[in-house]
Amino acid sequence: MKRKNEIFSLVFLFFSTVVLYAGDVPTVGFRNLSATGIDQPGLITLDNLIFDFLKEQRTINAVDLRGTPGEPEPVVQTDYICTGSISLENSRYYLTLVMYVMPDNVKTAEITRNYDSYNRILLESRTVLKEL
Repeated sequence: MKRKNEIFSLVFLFFSTVVLYAGDVPTVGFRNLSATGIDQPGLITLDNLIFDFLKEQRTINAVDLRGTPGEPEPVVQTDYICTGSISLENSRYYLTLVMYVMPDNVKTAEITRNYDSYNRILLESRTVLKEL
C-alpha cells in the first residue's frame, strides 16, 4: 500500500509540474523577412529555415504569422514578434533579426550579421537566432 501511495504521489507531482509550467512559455510570432537583392526562392528558403529554428526552441511557443501576398495577416495574440531583413550589397549578405515585445511593439533586441555567401547564412542562422 505504501508503494502505491508513493507512485501516486510521484505521478501527481509530475503532472502538477507540467501543468504549472505549461502557461509560463511566451508566445513568439514570426513574420516574413523583408529582402533587397535576394531572389524569391532564396528568401522563402531562409524564411522557412529561421521559422523552423524558432520552433525548435523549447523555451518559447513559436507561431507562424507569415502572410501570403494578397491575404490578410493572421491575427494571433503573442508576447513577442520576431522579424527581420536580408539584403545583398557589394557581394555581401546582411541578415538582421529583430525582436519586438507586444502589444506595445517595442524593439527589445536586434542582431545584424554579414556573410560572404548565402550558404553561410543557412549554416549560421540557428546560432544568430539563439543570440537574439
